[in-house]
Amino acid sequence: MSFTAPVSSSAERLMRVEQALAETQAVLAKILPDFVIERLKAAPGQPIIDTYDNASVLFADITGFVGISKRLGGERTVKLLNQLIREFDELATLHGVEKIKTMGDGYMAVSGVPRTSADHCQRLARLALDMQTAAERASKRTGVTIKLRIGIAAGPVMAGVIGFNKFAYDIWGDTVNHASRLEKMAPSGQILLSEEANKQLGSSFFTRARGSTQIRGLGKRQTWVLDGEGALH
Repeated sequence: MSFTAPVSSSAERLMRVEQALAETQAVLAKILPDFVIERLKAAPGQPIIDTYDNASVLFADITGFVGISKRLGGERTVKLLNQLIREFDELATLHGVEKIKTMGDGYMAVSGVPRTSADHCQRLARLALDMQTAAERASKRTGVTIKLRIGIAAGPVMAGVIGFNKFAYDIWGDTVNHASRLEKMAPSGQILLSEEANKQLGSSFFTRARGSTQIRGLGKRQTWVLDGEGALH
């Protein structure tokens, strides 16, 4: 005697479809901002490009990462990066900042995009300071000195999603390039600011002038060092 498995009911099939859609939505939410997901669903395949007159961009990476990875080995290096990036992500959420992407040991974030805010530069400065504290904690955990170089610039940016396969939310423009150059120029353990970023931070943060510096592709620019929150009296 043979038995035929009962055919799933329409309600069960619908439940599985809804569960699959919810899981897909959850994955997308970790990759793209909510408003981008909604726009992609409304107009699939259409490029999303927006302009923002005033935003702040941060680039950070670990000083001497190649040497650190050789000392720790592959498994411990991956564990270090995973834990550190998770902390950075939590801090970005805490400060209302949008993570853009990671690039090896590098981290990129923006504030004032996609949601505009009057205090976008302050939010990003607090993130940068907290990231340094997270690196100090990682140093104690691993027994290896871990310091960050961070660059922050403020100004207009373009943002959006371009392409069809493996798309991602990204930002472009001179402000992005400026922040990237500042990160590469920053001494180990320091946060370099563009003149505009320093101006927008105002007196609520402790900064000091570093002088005029030649920045590739942008010419001579004034740079500042961010040392902490609160003015020096």
